Amino acid sequence: MVCGPLIFASLFVAANALSLPLEPARVARSIKSASIPTLNNQEADPKLYSQYIGKTTQNHWSEVVVFPRPDTSNVANENNAQVNCPHLNVNLKLWESASTWPNSTVPPADGQTITIPANTSVLISSASLDQVNTYGTITVNAGSSLVFDDANVTMHTNGILINGGSLWLGSETCNLKSYITIVLHGAKPANVNLTNVPAVSVKGIAAINGGTLDIHGVTYAPTWTRLAATARKGEKQILIQDVVNWEVGQTVLITTTATKDSRDFNQNDVAVIASIGLASGIGPAVSLITLTTPLLYNHYGGSEYQAEVGLLSRRIVVKGDDQNSNLTTTPAVCVGDAQSKVSIWPCGAPQGYGGHIIAIGSAIGRASGLELFQMGQTNVMGRYPYHIHQAGQNGINSYLKSSSIHQSFFRCMSVHGSHNVTISNNVAFDITGNCFYLEDGIEEDNTFSYNLAAHIHFLGAPTNPANYWSQYLDTVMQDPVNLIVPTDVAAAGFYITNPKNSFLGNAASGGWAGFSFPSLPAPIGLAASVTGITPSARPLKQFEGNSAHSSGFWWLNAGGVYVGGLLKTEANGATSYNPGRVISALAQTCSTPIATGTWCSVENYSWMRFNNTKVFLGNKGLMHWGVRVEVVQYEGHDLGTSASVFGQVWIDKMLSICRTNNTLMPFISGCPTTSWWNCASRDISYWTGFLGFSWYDVSQNHIISNSTFRSCTDKWSSVLYNSNNMAVWQFLTHSDQFVPGIMQTTRNIVYQNCNLDKLFKFSMTDRSTVSGRLQSWLDFDGSASLSSGRTLMGSAWANEWWNVYGSPACRLTTNNQSLWLCTNDQIYEASILLTADPAQTALIGTTQCSNGILSIACPTIGYAAHLGGKNITNGLVITANTRITGPVVADGSGWFVQYNKGAPVNLTVSAAQFPTEKNYITLVLPYPVGTTFNVTARAATWCYTSKWTPNVCVQPYKQAANLTTFQTIQSTGSGAVYYFDNTAGLLYVNIMQLLDNQLGTNNVFNRNQVNPQQFTRAGLTINPQTSSSSLVINSNCIPVDGVFCSLGNSTAKFTPPKLTA
Repeated sequence: MVCGPLIFASLFVAANALSLPLEPARVARSIKSASIPTLNNQEADPKLYSQYIGKTTQNHWSEVVVFPRPDTSNVANENNAQVNCPHLNVNLKLWESASTWPNSTVPPADGQTITIPANTSVLISSASLDQVNTYGTITVNAGSSLVFDDANVTMHTNGILINGGSLWLGSETCNLKSYITIVLHGAKPANVNLTNVPAVSVKGIAAINGGTLDIHGVTYAPTWTRLAATARKGEKQILIQDVVNWEVGQTVLITTTATKDSRDFNQNDVAVIASIGLASGIGPAVSLITLTTPLLYNHYGGSEYQAEVGLLSRRIVVKGDDQNSNLTTTPAVCVGDAQSKVSIWPCGAPQGYGGHIIAIGSAIGRASGLELFQMGQTNVMGRYPYHIHQAGQNGINSYLKSSSIHQSFFRCMSVHGSHNVTISNNVAFDITGNCFYLEDGIEEDNTFSYNLAAHIHFLGAPTNPANYWSQYLDTVMQDPVNLIVPTDVAAAGFYITNPKNSFLGNAASGGWAGFSFPSLPAPIGLAASVTGITPSARPLKQFEGNSAHSSGFWWLNAGGVYVGGLLKTEANGATSYNPGRVISALAQTCSTPIATGTWCSVENYSWMRFNNTKVFLGNKGLMHWGVRVEVVQYEGHDLGTSASVFGQVWIDKMLSICRTNNTLMPFISGCPTTSWWNCASRDISYWTGFLGFSWYDVSQNHIISNSTFRSCTDKWSSVLYNSNNMAVWQFLTHSDQFVPGIMQTTRNIVYQNCNLDKLFKFSMTDRSTVSGRLQSWLDFDGSASLSSGRTLMGSAWANEWWNVYGSPACRLTTNNQSLWLCTNDQIYEASILLTADPAQTALIGTTQCSNGILSIACPTIGYAAHLGGKNITNGLVITANTRITGPVVADGSGWFVQYNKGAPVNLTVSAAQFPTEKNYITLVLPYPVGTTFNVTARAATWCYTSKWTPNVCVQPYKQAANLTTFQTIQSTGSGAVYYFDNTAGLLYVNIMQLLDNQLGTNNVFNRNQVNPQQFTRAGLTINPQTSSSSLVINSNCIPVDGVFCSLGNSTAKFTPPKLTA
């Protein structure tokens, strides 16, 4: 094959290297290169796959999720083209020629440093090098180039420094076909730590000062695929979902389909290809691969999900030397921890001092078709297999494509202080520390597409088993020697410190989490002084078609996709990390940049959007501690909980298969005993119960639409130990301190093969908690509750409070599911917080009404009942935490509240919630005859009013002369009204939505203002509760204890009045 004329002026610095005719000898030399791989189109023997006909998954099909796949249509042309090849330039000088070098001396492989002659392009061919001994560091200065021929070459060197010059192994239009290996040598120096780091050229390939690094080998496509059918232990054949140009003799990875993936429980298979052929009897894009050795483990490939199969081999290899790279001294398996004497866990991550590649600042790093093996230097800052460092906007010129990274001792690759870098079609396996890594939190507009990250090792000990059930974990501090980046204690396949990047078609297998989004209140590391950006507030640019599995094992709240944890710089300059729930992660997600320490305005709110996401085999599918998220087209299978999400959340088109047909997976991972009760919590909790979805207990707005739950039954109890705690939906009911308002609504929910007597579950069965009594849910169309229409679901723990209509409109769920289901087209719910005794309220969470500590009392201080309802003691018990959430049959109807101690002298009504700004209720309280009142609505203390901005910050309520007038002003007037029936001793107050920032504009009170944080998706709306506005009721009744006025002996017999004028 003859290449075209050289027209790539940008490829060479030296002017005399451009656009010159090709030397025939050079062409002849290139023809000797290896053959180009082609698609494996030969038919496999149908006898080898006939049993799978009609039983496979093809074309990366998924029932709900759509997985994008890379375009491989031009790969053959790219491999064949070889246009503008650096090794065919006529001005190249041969490495082995004495005339190339000063003093006519060819550099020996004796460890001495070498500098490429000035303004010279030197060619390395198959005859150039001593391929056994090691060359010293090779420097390529500006104006010079080091070029590899398309020939089989092995170079041993201590490093290559591209100091303004160029290193060429092919080019962007010239993929080399030959087998080239660069071995980077060197033992780890003494006293390496966070600040004492060897030079970039030490055991590395480094491009600096505008240097150019180009490595381009054969492109194999796709670089990874998925099984088309389950592959079983002992078999040699696997079916995959693509036609590939992989080659016999290459090495492939088949990822685990167990819940646990770590050194002590590694069920990934690595095998060599013996043959490849088409399985067209199954489908046109299905291939059969025969391996040289049998599989060691089962790998699931059912319709619900499939193990990934990745190609690890490439023709161009950069690797760390075998003598000094692998420094692992700890065994793979440790036995016993604080919870269990028999559970196993990894004694430590693999550690080593491998090679590295880095492009710094104005330099350019371009690599494709590259295998990186035994690379990365554990806990050496910046020394990763591939690293684009501080390139800024110049990052657009750098990439890593169609490559593999395996047995890395520190990361896969890092984008650091760089933007617009492309990381695409790479396979990473057996990685210590976070794999694909955004480093300081300022990196934006980078693209991670079609990458596979598998078998990721965290540094340090596993999460403390004592904290397994907790939401909170221990803070980890940076250690300058043993943990230079504390986030590596929770290493993930993709670690994303700034969401404003694109993630398309990636897969993560293993790791503490698969995709991890920590919260950074400010940039860290070299960007710590940057104040114009809050990383955690940046919008998620793209998250489309990604999957994660076999992660989240080490902590109950870890997820395949995990949004949480706090990463920050401490006052002493050290970095700290807490992987648990510390602050609301990405709480300020904002469409525009905001400076460090500032807040996002409501009009700029942004939602993290996860499209076409699949998670399987883990504790939590999606775990999101933030406040704004949309999850559209999501599948969660074989999980402890499909999703646990916080804040304003919309989940649409979710498919949750609680338990699939994957009965081949190993049970009780990491606990080699049949006496499961002797295992640590993390080993068994996944198997003892599972949930489709779990509602939270406070301050959420959750909308779920068009979603299906399948195979949520206890049928696996015959297969698993103690698997009898299934439910599709769970309410958190453990707390007296954190309790729900209006939080959730659903439509178009479907159940398939689910135990209908176990649809709903309260997390705590003790019926005494405030959160348990206030649980509710608006089932917009009745599909979730299996009702005939709009149904309000409410807790049966609250006496008759949620049974607002009685039979037949309201019915009780069966089998102790503890819910009233009230079906009516008009019913809605409201929620308010009452504060009568601020001193008692201040004790909530300490000496009374705690968060899940039932030994701390939360005594009854009164009751709430519906107007016209039964005796008040049949209503809702109220405590010092006087949140009242309940049903409303029509606007203007309402609730009667009576305190055991009498009438409150002062009462504040706050945190009001209604479905819309047009809804309102009547609050009625008994007071002594003759009491007078001052009722005032107040916006937040930060409400601002002036001559130029005449906002209403305080609005007095007017007293109506009678109940008729009260109801007229309540329904059609300003709404700022109350009425006191001086005969019956009853105070009527209109309760409606009051905005926080103002109660009206232009000096006019406005009851109909839309809450700016109103949340509407899929035709469903939830208004978040206000946080700072309030209605203050002051009375002149005479207190008996400083707080309450006496009502005499009639209190215990009181029946709520009917609301009639």
